[in-house]
Amino acid sequence: MGTGASAVNSEELQELAEGTVFSTKDVKYLSKRFLVLDPSGTEGAAIDDVLGLPELALNPIAPGLVPLYATWDEQSPKDRDKARVHLNQFVQMMSLLSASTPDKEKLQSSAVKLWAHGPLLICCC
Repeated sequence: MGTGASAVNSEELQELAEGTVFSTKDVKYLSKRFLVLDPSGTEGAAIDDVLGLPELALNPIAPGLVPLYATWDEQSPKDRDKARVHLNQFVQMMSLLSASTPDKEKLQSSAVKLWAHGPLLICCC
């Protein structure tokens, strides 16, 4: 997708929509929203900028979920400021958060993401 978010063609929209609950029209809207955060469409958006979107700002799980979808800098793996969310990651994450995604799928996807990033700690209080 190196052409940038501003130049997402219909084939790329279809590719981004695959495996999500979104139509190509939905993905086009999401790509426009993302373009505000990443005007070049190539560098990605900072985690805090993504969390600042109104759709995510009030979501209680977003602060824990967005970093799981980010690409982290190999030279500074703990530096949150260098981590970036790219359009394809943004679309996948928004699909997971969508009301159209079945709860079972949300749990499975979240568990896989968490498991891939370290031990899953479950607390039953």
